[in-house]
Amino acid sequence: MNKNLAICSQENLKQQKFWPQAVCTNSLDRFSPGAKKYRQRFDLMFGAGTFRRLRRYRHPDGRKKITVEVEIFQ
Repeated sequence: MNKNLAICSQENLKQQKFWPQAVCTNSLDRFSPGAKKYRQRFDLMFGAGTFRRLRRYRHPDGRKKITVEVEIFQ
């Protein structure tokens, strides 16, 4: 059990260290051709018109992450 906790905490530290040094390499709006599959997926999940923007980030050590901005109506 302790081994699992140690692995989990190491992964959390990696994620926390990612964002301060990450650089946004690309930002795509809703109707960009590169965001088409994400727009389709998130519009199906949350309703039509909810997907807003896709951003791609790169860390200096080579790791990459993608974030998706979704607007949820209440």
